Amino acid sequence: MLDTSVVVREATSADSERVGELLVDSFVSTYGKKMPEVVVTEARKDDLRDVETKRIHECVLVADLGGRIVGTVTVYRPHSPRSRTWQPSAAEIRYMAVASDVQGKGVAESLIREALHRAWSWRAKELTLHVRRGATGVVRFYERLGWKREPKGDRDERPVIYLEGYTRAVENTRADGSAS
Repeated sequence: MLDTSVVVREATSADSERVGELLVDSFVSTYGKKMPEVVVTEARKDDLRDVETKRIHECVLVADLGGRIVGTVTVYRPHSPRSRTWQPSAAEIRYMAVASDVQGKGVAESLIREALHRAWSWRAKELTLHVRRGATGVVRFYERLGWKREPKGDRDERPVIYLEGYTRAVENTRADGSAS
């Protein structure tokens, strides 16, 4: 399971380049292996790499393992103009990535717990997200953590992408599993 030396914290400006490359690597290699029909365009890579803008306007979390960034997720505050949530009082997560060599070791769960805590601190009622249609392993992961399918949150952007909406009630849990 998760090495106890992993610390979930807010990203700093110094982290932005590494986080961007982790996102690109994760989206290109993970989707490339599991969903070969997915093409990550240069424009999408530029968006993934633009961590500094996300960090300035939203809450970019990183999982830090001894000074190495091994995971990330961006949490959008309720009512953020950049959010894609369909629920009026919900926070949203996007841009989740975990380094391939630590996948399955609890890094993503730690990031999710901290995202839930941040959403709770902002008084959000729910945390929402989108999953690319056909990403069954990703869906199983989120459902195991309590997310429920919410079709009214779907985003049909075909021919490029179809995103399925998921939601989860917010609770106050820290990344280490403790309540605060």
